[in-house]
Amino acid sequence: MSDSFTITLVEQADPAVILRVAGRLEAAGAQVLQTRCRDLVEQGTRRLVLDMSAVSFISSSGLGVLLLLTEDLRGLHGELVIAAAHQSVLEVLDLLNLDQFLLLAPSVEEALNAQKA
Repeated sequence: MSDSFTITLVEQADPAVILRVAGRLEAAGAQVLQTRCRDLVEQGTRRLVLDMSAVSFISSSGLGVLLLLTEDLRGLHGELVIAAAHQSVLEVLDLLNLDQFLLLAPSVEEALNAQKA
């Protein structure tokens, strides 16, 4: 698992867009993620799936962006799904009770299937 932060557009699987996020999600990466996701929302995307299987660390800035994006998309009757998060990320979300607010899926496939339901 690399520590350099990257975001890759994996697929635009109508009606969802899948982004693979990798590395350490800290302040600079959080800003990049927020900008990238908000650009997609401005283009009409209402369902974002973040494949976070390669995220090795998440800072408070990263958590804040996930919460802001969730709030933005809910306001537009959309959703943000965090898929395949690494155990260390899940532990942080659980510790802060954010797993009660954020939509989590064990895999990208399950995130896409849940959106269709």
